[in-house]
Amino acid sequence: MGVQGLLPMLKSVMDQVHVAKYKGKRVGIDASGWLYKGCYSCAMDVVLGRDTDAYLNFCLQQIKLFQEHEITPIFVFDGAPLPAKAEQNASRNRTRSMWKTKAMRILEDGDEAGAVTAFNKAVSVTNDMVMKLIAILRRMEIQYYVAPYEADAQLAYLSRSKIIDVVISEDSDCIPYGCRTVLFKITADGWASELKRRSLGANEDLSFVGWTEEMVSAIVASAEHHRSD
Repeated sequence: MGVQGLLPMLKSVMDQVHVAKYKGKRVGIDASGWLYKGCYSCAMDVVLGRDTDAYLNFCLQQIKLFQEHEITPIFVFDGAPLPAKAEQNASRNRTRSMWKTKAMRILEDGDEAGAVTAFNKAVSVTNDMVMKLIAILRRMEIQYYVAPYEADAQLAYLSRSKIIDVVISEDSDCIPYGCRTVLFKITADGWASELKRRSLGANEDLSFVGWTEEMVSAIVASAEHHRSD
């Protein structure tokens, strides 16, 4: 999720890199982000509750890619819902429900392609999906954490503690939480937009010159928690 519109404003300090750059490194992965990516290949089945494991394919493909490049993946799963975001989460659930209703209506009209687009917006990662991925990670002996609350805060802790070298996420919350290096928008073939926190001062569209770490965190985090409908 994160702050809407933030990442495009940071393009001037982002670089396109391939994960091969991180050979021999430990990479922290926001598990829900990869599960969501996987869901887009089978959104209709997921939303309608049909039996499918196709959403796991993206995760398995990326794990294989990382192994080929001798990268150690460490998955981090969301824990309990953050109380401060209860209203925001409820709003997101209402939006997903609305898109499911629209998708069903479009499907009934015979427009399957249009329905798939709407189903993509109705997707939600379930506990069953999480448990299936965890079972796979256990079998593959891949390390994982379950965060107390949101995964991005746990990833930031692991990053600041230098337990991991880089974070992979789709969530711009990783920036205010203090992740040192983040790869956003990773593709199936391993390309991503790399953002190093130390480069924020050189950003062109949104100036952080003279800002302290605390100021960046406070302003961006405040924007994230401010509800906008």
